[in-house]
Amino acid sequence: MVNEEDIKAALAEIELSEDPNYREIARKFKLTHTTLLRRAKGLTRSRADFQSEINQNLNNIQEYILIKQINYLTDRGIPLISKMVKNFAEEIIGHEVGKNWVSDFCKC
Repeated sequence: MVNEEDIKAALAEIELSEDPNYREIARKFKLTHTTLLRRAKGLTRSRADFQSEINQNLNNIQEYILIKQINYLTDRGIPLISKMVKNFAEEIIGHEVGKNWVSDFCKC
């Protein structure tokens, strides 16, 4: 199992390098160079990011947009009901969400 902290440190070092040597950096952090290369090029992502995308209806950007819309309406004094939040979410993602989605979203 790959340590995510080692991957992040290696990716940070790659960012700082003008011409990174992936094999050398991978060896330094005890990683497989192909894993590091794929992650640096954006071909793969962390297990946590992958699971988050699979299990969530909204990705981080969509969630930010929804929260921004909720805050905007709340600041204007418009009280929100769960049906409104559900409609906003469905409009953003383009498909229906489950009946308990709004309460689960609020808990998060």
